[in-house]
This record gives sequence, structure tokens and C-alpha cells, in this order.
Amino acid sequence: MSRLITHTPFLAVIMLLVACSSGEPVSREDQQAAAFADLRSAVAETVADDDRQSDVLAIIDSLEKDVDDLRTLLVHRRTELRELNANYDATRGQFVEFASQMESRIQSGRRQALEQHLRLAAATTEEEWNSLSKAQTRAMKSVAQSVQGI
Repeated sequence: MSRLITHTPFLAVIMLLVACSSGEPVSREDQQAAAFADLRSAVAETVADDDRQSDVLAIIDSLEKDVDDLRTLLVHRRTELRELNANYDATRGQFVEFASQMESRIQSGRRQALEQHLRLAAATTEEEWNSLSKAQTRAMKSVAQSVQGI
């Protein structure tokens, strides 16, 4: 449990996924892919047991999929909001309903990503977790930067 508490910056990263904006010269998808590739490399170097390593890598794959899904949702939100905003007949109620639905879906996506992160922590020993934390923090920071501006 102490491993989870000491790595609460991940929670902040997930919160930043939908809150930040910036322009990046490298594609966001490439940035994210590189971050997860670095994390996978760190797992390959850190987790010696082949079965556990496979389990941890599968969790990372799931986490990456969840982040991809969240990215897709954020792009959808932006597109739909533009369309709604362009509709001069749209009512305040439509905006409120849209915002409420999207917030609920985004929160669900955040929870799913967090659950994968918790599974990752549970699948590693404390020593492995400590060793991976630096690569993981770098990877998650890079992921947060890769979805900025969506």
C-alpha cells in the first residue's frame, strides 16, 4: 500500500490529461508510443521472472489502450463541442447535457486508467516498483504532454 501512496503523482498526471493545452512539434501519438516503449524496456530490465514480466507487460498494454481510448474521447469531445457551438439553435440545456455526459465518460476513462496503474503496482515487488518508478514517472509525464491541447 505504501508503494501506491508514494506514487500519487500518477493521479495528477491523469487529471492533467484533460486539463492542459499546448502545441507539440512531435505527434502526440508518437510521444505516447515512445513513453510506453521506454516503460516496457524498463520492465524488461527490472522484472526478472518471465511469467511476471509477461503479466506486467500485459498490464502496460492495457494501460496504453486505456490512454488511447481517453485520447479518442477527448478528440470526440472537442469535435462535438465545436459542432454544438456552431449550431445557433442549440439550447443551454443541450450544452449542459453534453458537458455532463462527456464529463461522466472522461471520469470513467480516468478511473479505468487508474485501475490499470494500481494493477501495475500490485504486480510488482516493492524493489521492482521503486526501480520502475523513475521510468514510469517519465512515461506518464510524456503521456500527459502528448494529450495536451486536445
